[in-house]
Amino acid sequence: MLLSRKVAATLVSLALGLGGGQKAWAQSRVMEIVGTGDGIDVLRTVGASFMEQESSVRIEVSPSIGSGGGIAAVGSGKAVLGRVARELTPTETASGIVYKPIARLPSAFFVNPGVGISSLTHEQLLDVYAGRATNWRELGGADQRIRVVRREDADSTLTVLRTSMPG
Repeated sequence: MLLSRKVAATLVSLALGLGGGQKAWAQSRVMEIVGTGDGIDVLRTVGASFMEQESSVRIEVSPSIGSGGGIAAVGSGKAVLGRVARELTPTETASGIVYKPIARLPSAFFVNPGVGISSLTHEQLLDVYAGRATNWRELGGADQRIRVVRREDADSTLTVLRTSMPG
């Protein structure tokens, strides 16, 4: 619970210290946090914990509008805080938006139990995504075709994976 209060206090401090929607924030005392779907449940839990301690503030964590949507909302002054799953581009930074990460969320890779694989090495994962491994048998599993299911090309989580995984 102490960590939750610390994170919530950080969110409120960031909201007060960053430009854009300060007037709207000061008048309404409602802090809407908009953007990517990553971390929604965590932020809702942290927000609820904070509101138990500070009843004069209402924190709303909206459904996903994507990282780009959150950046646009903060940049236009419609929101005070945005959730992003990527760093800002130089153009976004030049617009005056301040990027202050408070947490990083891991990405998970999983396979159906029927495949017979309980773990993959970094190299095997790269082979799967690069199309070099096309059958689970090649990786020690069942004789089944590998079917990669992933987010759309423009998804920020996929973009981060592409830039952080060589190959």
